[in-house]
Order: sequence, then C-alpha cells, then structure tokens
Amino acid sequence: MSEAEFDRFATDYRQVLDKTLAVSGENASYFASGRLAWLRRVLGAEADAVARLLDFGCGPGHVTPFLLESFPSAALIGMDVSAKSIAEAAAQYGGPRARFVTPEEWASGERVDLAHCNGVFHHIPVADRPGALRVIREALREGGRFALFENNALNPVVRWAMDRCPFDTDAIPIRPGEAVRMVREAGFVVERVDHLFFFPRPLAFLRPIEPAFHKIPMGGQYLVLARR
Repeated sequence: MSEAEFDRFATDYRQVLDKTLAVSGENASYFASGRLAWLRRVLGAEADAVARLLDFGCGPGHVTPFLLESFPSAALIGMDVSAKSIAEAAAQYGGPRARFVTPEEWASGERVDLAHCNGVFHHIPVADRPGALRVIREALREGGRFALFENNALNPVVRWAMDRCPFDTDAIPIRPGEAVRMVREAGFVVERVDHLFFFPRPLAFLRPIEPAFHKIPMGGQYLVLARR
C-alpha cells in the first residue's frame, strides 16, 4: 500500500480493523493487549529496563496507550511513512512520553532499547523490506531488541480475513520461516519465535492453555524476537 493509501485510512483505521477482526469475536484492543502481555513475559525483567521504545509503522497510534502501559518507564517514538497518520497520532496520543515522526524526521544518532512492529511488513514490497529493517536496526542500541509481530500466513482464517480487509488488498503475507530469514539477513540475531491467538471467542475457555501451544505455527499471529 502506498503512502497516499495509508493516508486514506488514517482517520478510520481502527473501525476498519475492528470490522475485519470480528470473525474472531474480538477487537483490536484484545489483540494489542495479548501481544504486549506476551512480549513482557518473554522479555522478563528486561521489560522494566526499557527506557526508549520505537513503534515502527505506528499508523494513527492506536497501540500507543498499550505500549506506554506495558513499558511504564519508556518514552515512545512512533514512526510511520504516512504523514496524515502521524498527525492523527500526535493529536490523539502525543505528550511527554510519546512523539511521532516520519522516517525522514528521525534524528540520526538516536537509539532505542526496543523496537516494536506489528502487522507492517506484509504491506512493504519485498524489495523494500531490507531497507525498512535497516532503519529499525540502525535505530536500536547495541544489544537492543526487535519484536516483529506478523499475521500468520499459515492460518487459513487469517488469510480469509486479510483477503477481505480494505487496507490489506495488496498485502504480501509472510510465513514465519520467511520472517526469520529476512530478519537474520538484516543482521539481527533471532532469539525465539512464538505463536499466539489460537482460539476465537466461542472457545475462550481454552485460552488459558494457549501458552503451551506457542511453538505450534498455527496461531493467528507470531512473534519473531531478535537482538541487534
């Protein structure tokens, strides 16, 4: 999707996303909370030491409150190619702990402890993905972590939902193995791969056992956690 097309969804992104996610019986908040709870779990004590956090591909910033709550000691920088989305994010969520920039506005030399990225790379043309990963790697301090969350292309329900999502019309889904390869080729050290969100709301009584399935590549999303 082009920058102009992302601009088109800047003001109603959340409504469109929630409509797409309705097949699961949940909304975007459920998935944002679940992803970040798992990220804190796998980071352990290091989560509380995160002082600077990058949200790469932040869009209109709807995950910002979840990130700030999950990492209470961190200042957040949201980055997106869509200037309209950045303006929307700044208007709604900007403040002492959160600011929003385009890649061109990123101050060279700034370094963060953790880079978070959710559902962004399937929108980036394959040829442009190394460049995007380079931006993330250069933003991280040495030893900093990169948390890449992506929709699982191996999950048929996910593929069905993406095919019907207005802003996923040009998406190129990424299988977990492909994500691992591209992150490694960008110079990161991959530490782990976890799979999340196995059961829809009608089967919510089974969700307490989902952590036991985190190595089974059939969840709705997956996490590739890597280190610079």
